[in-house]
Amino acid sequence: MTNFIYNPIAVIVAGVLIVIVLYGFYLYQTKHRDKDNDKQPMTVDDYVATNGEPVDMVVLDATRCNELSAVILVYDHTLVVNGTPIDRDQVTNATFNNGAVPYVDNRYQIVLTTTMAEQPTVHIPVGADAKFASEVLQQLNQYLSKP
Repeated sequence: MTNFIYNPIAVIVAGVLIVIVLYGFYLYQTKHRDKDNDKQPMTVDDYVATNGEPVDMVVLDATRCNELSAVILVYDHTLVVNGTPIDRDQVTNATFNNGAVPYVDNRYQIVLTTTMAEQPTVHIPVGADAKFASEVLQQLNQYLSKP
C-alpha cells in the first residue's frame, strides 16, 4: 500500500479516473438541467386554447403580453394571475403599493388579499409607474365588484 503513493503511474491513473468520473457527473447534470429548461412556460394562447376565451385581459406589460406573467385573464367569476386561477369570491381586498427598497427605483405592485390558505396575498408587479398601477387596480376593481 505504501508503494501506491510513491508509484507515479498509479497516481496518474487514479487522477485520470477521478477526472473521468467528475466529467461524467458533469455531463449527467447538464443533460438533466437542459431537460428542465426545455419546458416552456405556458403562453396566453395555450391557456386560452385549454380553458376558453376570457371575458377580458388586463395587460400588465405590453412588451410581454403573450406571457401569463404579464397579463391577468378575467373570466366570469375567476381571475387568472400568472397561470393561477383565483375565484373572484376569494379576493377580499385589492390595492397597490410601492414595493421598492432603498437605493432601488419604484416597483409598484398590485396586492390581492385572498381567503386561500396556500396563498393569502398575491403580489402582481406592474412596473415603475404609479398612475399605471392605479389604472390596473381600477380595472381589477371593476371586475371584482361585479355581482
